Amino acid sequence: MSHKIISEQDFDQLWEQTSKTLQTMAGHLTDTEARFLTMAAAIPASRGVILEIGSFKGRSTIALAKAAEKAGSAHTGLWAVDPFTSPTETCPDLEVPSSYPEFCDNLKRAGVTDQVEVFQGFSYDLAPTWKEKIRFLWIDGDHTYKGAKTDFDLFSPFLEDGAIIAFHDTLHSHDGPCRVFANDILLSPNFGECGFSGSIAWARYHKQPVTDETLLAKKRSLYKKLCKLVAITCLGQEISGLPKLQYRVLRLLIPHGNIKHQDWIKAVA
Repeated sequence: MSHKIISEQDFDQLWEQTSKTLQTMAGHLTDTEARFLTMAAAIPASRGVILEIGSFKGRSTIALAKAAEKAGSAHTGLWAVDPFTSPTETCPDLEVPSSYPEFCDNLKRAGVTDQVEVFQGFSYDLAPTWKEKIRFLWIDGDHTYKGAKTDFDLFSPFLEDGAIIAFHDTLHSHDGPCRVFANDILLSPNFGECGFSGSIAWARYHKQPVTDETLLAKKRSLYKKLCKLVAITCLGQEISGLPKLQYRVLRLLIPHGNIKHQDWIKAVA
């Protein structure tokens, strides 16, 4: 790839500027998660577009757009896909019929409107005409198992060799992202480097099966830990009482803090 990887100092400056912009905007993305998206977009693991499934009011979209400018020729476009309607089964708290007006206003205030191709609809409506190679697939749409599995099945075939895939709310009581990541990512021979940042689970796709024993051992370890969370959330019901306490304890056993700049470089280089 003909691009220059930004230094740790430049990344810290980029994140500081991005976080200040995001502070004025509503959304469900934590600082740890927004920082991860900034890093994944700014320091690419392959060439292609960024596809965001689930945009809400634009916090993640803005983080991706501002960071993608640093990726040079490796970045070929940013797509944001969302029907912008509410309520949904896993996002019931929108107080207006649509978040689209606020989404557009936030992108305008952040100065990134021209950098984003918006598809106002469901991901399965976009899929039949999709042809772009994807360098970063960010899945943050329907968090039911059916929804997360559908998004994965529809768009993972377009992952470029070395691309990153990430699911939001994997370490959350929604069962979809956790189950899909455990079964379709960690058990697949075509995903290698992987980890968590906040509630985001991420992995790197490889066309050729991964044989590195260190990576395979890491995937097996994470799979065993995630299966315990899946066992609590798999029925898709609200958890409370003792199961909720068990979930919180088990979640703590999975490292999910900020990823260091040098560690990300090592993972994607």
